[in-house]
Amino acid sequence: MPLRHAVTAVDRDPLADIHNTRSIQAVVLNGRLFQRAALEGMLARAQTLASRELSPN
Repeated sequence: MPLRHAVTAVDRDPLADIHNTRSIQAVVLNGRLFQRAALEGMLARAQTLASRELSPN
């Protein structure tokens, strides 16, 4: 199984307050940069897909 490397950039100190981990501005995963707007788009798509799976047919 290949290793996955990630770096997360936050704009506040998560050591000062754990809630600062929610201030993610960018993620680098396997050398690919995902900025805040892209991350928000991924989250919206995931929420849409999850709601479809939970909806009764």
